[in-house]
Amino acid sequence: QLEDVLKERALVGGLADPGTNDKIRDLMERSRARKLQPWFVEAFFTAGLQLFGGRITGREGGRFEITRVPAAVRAEADPQLGSVHDRYERVTFDKTKVLVKGSPRADLISPGTPLLTAVIDKVLTDHGATLASGATLVDPEDASTDVRLLVYLDHTVSDGRQVHGQRQVVSRRFQYVEIDRHGTATDPGSEPYIGYAPISDAHREALAGALDAAWADHAAEAAARDWAIEHLAAPHFDEMDTVTSERVAKVRAAVCERLDAEIRFWDLRVEELKAQELSGKKPRISSGRARTRAEELATRRDRRLKELDLEADLHNNPPTIVGAALIVPQGLIDQIEGHPPAPGDVADKMETDRRAVAAVMAEEVKLGRIPEKQTHSNPGFDILSVDPQTGINYFIEVKGHLPQTLEISVSAQQVQKAKSNPDRWRLAVASVPTDPDTPPTVRYLVEPFRDVTLHFAQTKVPMNVAHLLEASGDPC
Repeated sequence: QLEDVLKERALVGGLADPGTNDKIRDLMERSRARKLQPWFVEAFFTAGLQLFGGRITGREGGRFEITRVPAAVRAEADPQLGSVHDRYERVTFDKTKVLVKGSPRADLISPGTPLLTAVIDKVLTDHGATLASGATLVDPEDASTDVRLLVYLDHTVSDGRQVHGQRQVVSRRFQYVEIDRHGTATDPGSEPYIGYAPISDAHREALAGALDAAWADHAAEAAARDWAIEHLAAPHFDEMDTVTSERVAKVRAAVCERLDAEIRFWDLRVEELKAQELSGKKPRISSGRARTRAEELATRRDRRLKELDLEADLHNNPPTIVGAALIVPQGLIDQIEGHPPAPGDVADKMETDRRAVAAVMAEEVKLGRIPEKQTHSNPGFDILSVDPQTGINYFIEVKGHLPQTLEISVSAQQVQKAKSNPDRWRLAVASVPTDPDTPPTVRYLVEPFRDVTLHFAQTKVPMNVAHLLEASGDPC
């Protein structure tokens, strides 16, 4: 009976369908890996505040004191969001740290709050022109020599409702496209900038005269935009259209069912009251008032249906280019400086990585999970493994090393994924023997970056292999 009620009344259909529930749960699991984390907001805010002369000091765990908010930042405050003070006794970026026994209440700094918005606005005021003029970034993990262009796009889906003379935006996403000199475009993920580093003055001088970037012009940006329209904007619109059309259809049916019943009731009452009036009786409600009530309900129904028509009238706005950056691979810098990696070293690394991933995939199968190898460009993890019993997704980053390897590096993107999903993310360390017939030994680490704090511009974290193996345990 409960399933029948859900099917009948749910504004979004399929809530009682196990298959649909699995899809929703899978989408929620994957969305967890993309959410903006408090540690990243903390790193950005701290650097931004200090850039303009502000002072912030750590206090209790996860809580801070701001002794000076610069006047230049306060001047950017939006009065509609609230006032920005010149100092704060306690602030935090984690909502679980707002109230701590024995300490004053902390102001939460998160997207949309007055203080963070003021810092962002000040950064954009002073440095926002960089988005239009472009920047040069280095991909320290790319051993190739092919320069590419990273294009930032803003895509919105709007409906027919008007807000200040403009269509109301119902969904907005930032999207990114990377395109090379040959016009080949790829999706670098939701936050590719985290893994890139600002180019140093020394590297800029080394690349002067040797870097051909003439192709990275408006034509390349337009090509990236055209690719995004088909591969990023269209799926975004289709997703919103499916959800909206189903919701509007359900709401329309519910509105008509309820208001039509009310209208029929009052139409019937009009006839009954009119008959009573003609017979000389004086009913408490006149037939004229009942007719007015029926007309009001009909007008209300028509107005609501027109509103639903506007909600269903979705418009797929073309993506707009926000900015761009030239991405220089580390391999090109090494080549220009005269010490490119030996072809044998590259081949050995690829073979080591292949054996390591295969060993971890085998361990996941032993655990009863269903592993799926990700593309080489997937940021944050190498294997997505699903527990068929619970539907939980596990994000596994594989680090393979040879016996002579002393240190490995974990990228900032991988650290962000780990912090986003502390109980779902795994660092798998695979010890790959030199004998190709001997299988690697696999060890897992859970929450390896619990106490690691990254600067928002930091691109990787070096880790000692011996210490990792000592702290790791059996696959879990």
